[in-house]
Amino acid sequence: MPDGVGCLGTQLGSTDPCVPASLIFPRYNPITTVANTVSAGAMRQIQVTPAYQATPAPARITTLRLWISFDGGTTWQQERVRDHGGTWLASYHVPGSAAGESVSVKVQASDSAGDLVAQTIKDAYGVA
Repeated sequence: MPDGVGCLGTQLGSTDPCVPASLIFPRYNPITTVANTVSAGAMRQIQVTPAYQATPAPARITTLRLWISFDGGTTWQQERVRDHGGTWLASYHVPGSAAGESVSVKVQASDSAGDLVAQTIKDAYGVA
C-alpha cells in the first residue's frame, strides 16, 4: 500500500496483507459511428478487453461470454467470441428490423484466480 493509506482490515485487527481487490473491469469497443450507432442489416463487431484495478494483472482471463439484445434485454443471443491476445472479439448480425432500436450487451468473464464479473449494459448504443 502507498504511504499514508490505511487498510480497513488492519484497523479491525486483521493480520492479512492489505492488497487491492482483483476486480475485473470489462472495457467495450462496439466500433460504432461518430453518432454512436451501428447499421441495421449489417454484420458488426464488438471488442471487449478485460482489465484489472491492480497492475500487474493478478490473474488471466480464461473465459468470456457475450450476448447481444435488440429489444432492451427481453431476449438475448449469445455470440461466439475469440481471444486475440487479451482482447475478445465477437461478430454479430444486426437485423434490418432493429432500425431505430438500440443494442444491449451482456458479458460474463472469469479468470484463473476464480474471479467472475457479470455486467449488463442496456441500450448501450443505437441502430440506424
